[in-house]
Amino acid sequence: MKSEKIQEKIEFLVHKWIDDAQLETIIEYAAEKLTEFYQKLEDEVVEEMYEDAHSEPKDESRIGYITRMGLSDGFDT
Repeated sequence: MKSEKIQEKIEFLVHKWIDDAQLETIIEYAAEKLTEFYQKLEDEVVEEMYEDAHSEPKDESRIGYITRMGLSDGFDT
């Protein structure tokens, strides 16, 4: 585990990259990481998530969906 000082530096570097990156670059990176994430899931989980995504109310926020699905812990970058 990294020290608190290093964690703070990592957080700074991440936010700097986000601030300096073009939106297209961020979207491409997110798409790549999400694809890797979904590839690691079992087929049944992907099917359930797919069905839920098609049936979710249009006004549900992205954060609400991630929280409801319990996905926030599973992102490995």
